[in-house]
Amino acid sequence: MQQINRRRWLSLALSSPVVLAGCGGGEDTTKAHVRFINASSYDSLTLKVDGDNLFSSIAYGIETKYKDVDPGDCDSTISRSGSASALVSTFTPSLSEDDYYTILAWGPVGDLDWLQLDETTSDPDDDQSKVRVFNGATDAGVLDVYVMGADDTLADSVATQSAAAVGTLNDFIKIDSGTWRVVVTASGSKSDVRLDVSDIVFGDGKVYTLALTAAASGVLVNGLLLREEKSTLTRIDVTDARVRVAAAAAANATVTATVDGTELLSSGSPVVSDYALVDAGTPTVAVAIGSTDVSSSLPSGTLVAGTDYTLLVYGSAGAPAAVWLTDDNTLSTDSSKGKIRLINAISDLGSTLSLKLGSSQLVTSVAVGTASAYVDVSTASSGTLIVTSPVVTGSVLSLTEQVIEAGKVYTVLVGGSAAAPAGDLVEDH
Repeated sequence: MQQINRRRWLSLALSSPVVLAGCGGGEDTTKAHVRFINASSYDSLTLKVDGDNLFSSIAYGIETKYKDVDPGDCDSTISRSGSASALVSTFTPSLSEDDYYTILAWGPVGDLDWLQLDETTSDPDDDQSKVRVFNGATDAGVLDVYVMGADDTLADSVATQSAAAVGTLNDFIKIDSGTWRVVVTASGSKSDVRLDVSDIVFGDGKVYTLALTAAASGVLVNGLLLREEKSTLTRIDVTDARVRVAAAAAANATVTATVDGTELLSSGSPVVSDYALVDAGTPTVAVAIGSTDVSSSLPSGTLVAGTDYTLLVYGSAGAPAAVWLTDDNTLSTDSSKGKIRLINAISDLGSTLSLKLGSSQLVTSVAVGTASAYVDVSTASSGTLIVTSPVVTGSVLSLTEQVIEAGKVYTVLVGGSAAAPAGDLVEDH
C-alpha cells in the first residue's frame, strides 16, 4: 500500500508490458502517452503542459484519449476551466518514452489534489482481472470495497479491498473476470453502505484502477473504473440518496415517520434519526404526530442520487408542518474547524432565529421552516450555543457545555413552541 504525498506525483510500476503501436492513441515512441481524468468535485478542469492546454474543459467522469507529451518538457498546471489562476501550481510529472499514464485530478472544491497512475502493469491470466483501489472521496473517510455476485449477501462477503484510506493508492488484487456487483461501505461496517451497483464488467486479462469519488453530499460515493492503456472509462454512479427525520413538534410530541416502507423514527421531540438509504426519486412517506396521521401535510419531494436529506416535522397534530431540507455533509476545507447550521422549527414564533457560539455570531435571520447555510466553526471543548430572536428578550435557547470538534458537521435543531422552545446539537457527520 502506498500513501500519496500531497502536491507530489506517485509513480507505480509492477512490471513492463509490451506496448503495441496505436494502443490508447499514442504512436510516437519518443513521447509519453497521457490522459487526464477529472475525478474531483470541480465541474470542469484544464490541464496545461509546457504552457499549452493539453486537455481543456474536462468535466467529471469524462473519457479522454491519450495525447503525446515530451517527457523532458512537461511542466504542468491544473486550473478550473475559464480561470486564469492555477488550482495546482507548476509540477513536473515523471514520464518515460512510450509509456502510458493517467493524470487523475481529485478532491473537493478548495482542496484539489492529483495522482499519477503509471500504466505499466503486466496482464493477468485470461480468466482474471487485476484491480486496485484509490480512495479520492475525501469526506467519506476510510472505506471497504466488495466485488461480489449480484445475489451474494453483504453479511457473508469478504472485502476485496479493506481499509482504503483517503489519498491512498492500494496494491493490485487479482479477481475472477466477469460481471460483478460493486459495494462500498464505511470501513469495518456492513450496514453503512456508500455505493451498491451491479452489472460492472471486469474483462478477461484486463487491468483496472477503481477511483472512488465524492457524491454530492460528501458521504455517499461514486466510482470511476479506469482500464490501463485504453481510453475506456466506466462510471459507477450511486443510485441512492440518504434520508433522516428531524422531529421538532410542540409539547415534546412523539413523531413517527416511515419512508418507502422503512420506519426511520418513532420518538418524542426534539430528536433526529439516523440516515437511511432510499432509492432516488419520489419516496412514499407516512408521518404521524402523536396518534394523528399528518401525512397529507407533507410536501412532495424528489430525492437526487448521492444527496443527503432531512425531513423536518414540526408544529402540532392540529397544525402540522413539514419540509424537505438538503444536507451538505462535506467537511470544512479548514482541517482545524467544523461546520454548523441552524434549523428554525418554532412554527408559532413567527420570527427568524440567529445562532452564536459564545460571543461569536455564526448565523442570522433563519426563517421558520428553513435551515441556514453551513458555516465554519471553531472547536470548543465546553462551548455555549445561544439561539436568539428579534422578538424575544434574552435567548430563545441556550445549550451549554457543548463539544465541537474539527472535521465534523453539526446541526442545531430548535423546535417546540414559542412558550416552550426545545432543541439540541446534532452531530451529522
